[in-house]
Amino acid sequence: MKLFITGIGSGLGKALAEEALKRGYEVYAISRHLPEELKGKVKFVPADLSQIERIYMHISKLLQGVKKLSLVILNAGILGKMKDMKDAKHRKMLYQKMVEYMKNDRAQHTILTLSKFGLMQITRQRTRPLRQPTAFHSFVQPRRMRSGTVGRWRFFAA
Repeated sequence: MKLFITGIGSGLGKALAEEALKRGYEVYAISRHLPEELKGKVKFVPADLSQIERIYMHISKLLQGVKKLSLVILNAGILGKMKDMKDAKHRKMLYQKMVEYMKNDRAQHTILTLSKFGLMQITRQRTRPLRQPTAFHSFVQPRRMRSGTVGRWRFFAA
Protein backbone atom coordinates (compact mmCIF):
# COMPACT_ATOMS: atom_id res chain seq x y z
CA MET A 1 0.00 0.00 0.00
CA LYS A 2 1.17 3.51 -0.77
CA LEU A 3 1.04 6.51 1.56
CA PHE A 4 1.69 10.19 0.74
CA ILE A 5 2.44 12.44 3.71
CA THR A 6 3.49 16.06 4.08
CA GLY A 7 5.51 17.49 6.95
CA ILE A 8 7.62 14.48 8.01
CA GLY A 9 10.55 16.56 9.24
CA SER A 10 9.55 16.15 12.89
CA GLY A 11 6.70 15.57 15.30
CA LEU A 12 3.47 13.91 14.24
CA GLY A 13 4.45 13.61 10.57
CA LYS A 14 7.71 11.84 11.39
CA ALA A 15 5.98 9.49 13.85
CA LEU A 16 3.27 8.63 11.31
CA ALA A 17 5.86 7.92 8.61
CA GLU A 18 7.82 5.64 10.96
CA GLU A 19 4.65 3.75 11.94
CA ALA A 20 3.58 3.39 8.31
CA LEU A 21 6.98 1.92 7.41
CA LYS A 22 6.66 -0.60 10.27
CA ARG A 23 3.29 -1.64 8.86
CA GLY A 24 4.69 -2.18 5.38
CA TYR A 25 3.53 0.97 3.61
CA GLU A 26 5.53 2.43 0.73
CA VAL A 27 5.93 6.03 1.94
CA TYR A 28 6.11 9.09 -0.33
CA ALA A 29 6.94 12.27 1.57
CA ILE A 30 7.40 15.97 1.08
CA SER A 31 8.83 18.29 3.72
CA ARG A 32 11.55 20.90 4.22
CA HIS A 33 13.95 18.23 5.43
CA LEU A 34 14.16 14.48 5.84
CA PRO A 35 15.14 13.12 9.26
CA GLU A 36 18.28 10.95 9.29
CA GLU A 37 16.29 7.95 10.55
CA LEU A 38 14.11 7.98 7.42
CA LYS A 39 16.84 8.41 4.79
CA GLY A 40 16.74 5.58 2.28
CA LYS A 41 13.43 4.31 3.66
CA VAL A 42 11.00 6.76 2.04
CA LYS A 43 10.68 8.34 -1.39
CA PHE A 44 11.28 12.02 -0.64
CA VAL A 45 11.29 15.41 -2.35
CA PRO A 46 12.45 18.40 -0.29
CA ALA A 47 10.09 21.35 -0.53
CA ASP A 48 9.00 24.42 1.37
CA LEU A 49 5.22 24.20 1.17
CA SER A 50 4.88 27.90 1.96
CA GLN A 51 6.02 28.49 -1.63
CA ILE A 52 2.54 27.94 -2.97
CA GLU A 53 3.37 28.35 -6.64
CA ARG A 54 5.77 25.37 -6.50
CA ILE A 55 3.65 22.83 -4.60
CA TYR A 56 2.13 21.18 -7.67
CA MET A 57 5.56 20.79 -9.30
CA HIS A 58 7.03 19.11 -6.20
CA ILE A 59 4.11 16.73 -5.70
CA SER A 60 4.05 15.81 -9.41
CA LYS A 61 7.77 15.02 -9.30
CA LEU A 62 7.39 12.85 -6.20
CA LEU A 63 4.32 10.93 -7.35
CA GLN A 64 5.31 10.48 -10.99
CA GLY A 65 4.20 7.02 -12.07
CA VAL A 66 2.13 6.39 -8.93
CA LYS A 67 -1.33 5.30 -10.05
CA LYS A 68 -3.11 5.06 -6.71
CA LEU A 69 -2.45 5.99 -3.09
CA SER A 70 -4.02 4.10 -0.20
CA LEU A 71 -3.70 7.04 2.16
CA VAL A 72 -2.91 10.76 1.99
CA ILE A 73 -1.99 12.62 5.19
CA LEU A 74 -1.78 16.40 4.79
CA ASN A 75 0.19 17.15 7.93
CA ALA A 76 2.46 20.08 7.00
CA GLY A 77 1.54 23.35 8.66
CA ILE A 78 2.17 26.96 7.80
CA LEU A 79 1.84 29.35 10.71
CA GLY A 80 -0.45 32.29 10.10
CA LYS A 81 -3.97 32.94 8.94
CA MET A 82 -5.29 33.07 5.44
CA LYS A 83 -6.42 36.65 6.05
CA ASP A 84 -2.76 37.54 6.68
CA MET A 85 -2.02 36.78 3.04
CA LYS A 86 -2.09 40.32 1.71
CA ASP A 87 -2.67 39.51 -1.92
CA ALA A 88 -6.20 38.24 -2.65
CA LYS A 89 -4.99 36.42 -5.75
CA HIS A 90 -2.69 34.26 -3.57
CA ARG A 91 -5.59 33.30 -1.31
CA LYS A 92 -7.71 32.44 -4.34
CA MET A 93 -4.90 30.46 -5.97
CA LEU A 94 -4.27 28.46 -2.78
CA TYR A 95 -7.94 27.54 -2.46
CA GLN A 96 -8.28 26.68 -6.18
CA LYS A 97 -5.18 24.45 -6.15
CA MET A 98 -6.37 22.64 -3.06
CA VAL A 99 -9.84 22.05 -4.54
CA GLU A 100 -8.30 20.97 -7.87
CA TYR A 101 -6.03 18.49 -6.12
CA MET A 102 -8.83 17.05 -3.99
CA LYS A 103 -11.10 16.59 -7.04
CA ASN A 104 -8.41 14.59 -8.85
CA ASP A 105 -7.16 12.77 -5.76
CA ARG A 106 -7.52 9.01 -6.09
CA ALA A 107 -6.54 8.21 -2.53
CA GLN A 108 -8.76 5.81 -0.67
CA HIS A 109 -8.45 7.93 2.48
CA THR A 110 -7.30 11.53 2.95
CA ILE A 111 -6.44 12.99 6.35
CA LEU A 112 -5.97 16.70 6.94
CA THR A 113 -4.73 17.68 10.39
CA LEU A 114 -6.13 20.94 11.72
CA SER A 115 -5.12 23.09 14.65
CA LYS A 116 -5.56 26.65 15.86
CA PHE A 117 -2.45 27.47 13.82
CA GLY A 118 -3.99 26.22 10.57
CA LEU A 119 -3.66 28.26 7.39
CA MET A 120 -7.11 27.20 6.29
CA GLN A 121 -9.72 25.68 8.57
CA ILE A 122 -11.53 23.29 6.30
CA THR A 123 -14.65 21.45 7.38
CA ARG A 124 -16.49 18.41 6.14
CA GLN A 125 -19.23 20.71 4.83
CA ARG A 126 -16.79 22.53 2.54
CA THR A 127 -15.34 19.34 1.10
CA ARG A 128 -18.51 17.27 0.89
CA PRO A 129 -19.04 18.12 -2.83
CA LEU A 130 -15.47 16.96 -3.56
CA ARG A 131 -15.80 13.52 -2.03
CA GLN A 132 -15.61 10.44 -4.14
CA PRO A 133 -18.09 7.71 -3.24
CA THR A 134 -15.28 5.23 -2.46
CA ALA A 135 -13.00 7.66 -0.60
CA PHE A 136 -12.93 8.84 3.01
CA HIS A 137 -11.81 12.30 4.13
CA SER A 138 -10.99 12.79 7.80
CA PHE A 139 -10.26 16.03 9.55
CA VAL A 140 -8.30 15.71 12.77
CA GLN A 141 -8.19 18.58 15.22
CA PRO A 142 -6.52 18.03 18.56
CA ARG A 143 -8.80 18.41 21.61
CA ARG A 144 -12.51 19.22 21.72
CA MET A 145 -13.47 18.03 18.23
CA ARG A 146 -14.52 14.67 16.88
CA SER A 147 -12.28 13.47 14.10
CA GLY A 148 -14.51 11.99 11.44
CA THR A 149 -13.80 8.36 10.58
CA VAL A 150 -10.29 8.21 12.03
CA GLY A 151 -11.39 6.53 15.25
CA ARG A 152 -12.65 3.55 13.25
CA TRP A 153 -9.56 3.18 11.08
CA ARG A 154 -6.98 0.61 12.20
CA PHE A 155 -3.84 2.55 11.25
CA PHE A 156 -4.39 4.92 14.17
CA ALA A 157 -5.31 2.33 16.77
CA ALA A 158 -3.07 2.43 19.85
